[in-house]
Amino acid sequence: MIEFVAYPQNYNVRVNNIYCGTLEPKEDGYWDWYPELRPGYIPSWVLRAIADKLDEVNAEWDEKVNEDVS
Repeated sequence: MIEFVAYPQNYNVRVNNIYCGTLEPKEDGYWDWYPELRPGYIPSWVLRAIADKLDEVNAEWDEKVNEDVS
């Protein structure tokens, strides 16, 4: 199970109740994942869920940027 715990400035990413990093905004306004690297692998369903969440939190900013450059 993957959880995104919202805080005012970021989201903590937890997989099976284990902290796996944060989603944080960068200087350019877009959010990225900053993983807590551990030995082993990251299954595709975790990567897909993180990518989907990043698309969600970046959508509004991406729309604004695309309007400004059009």
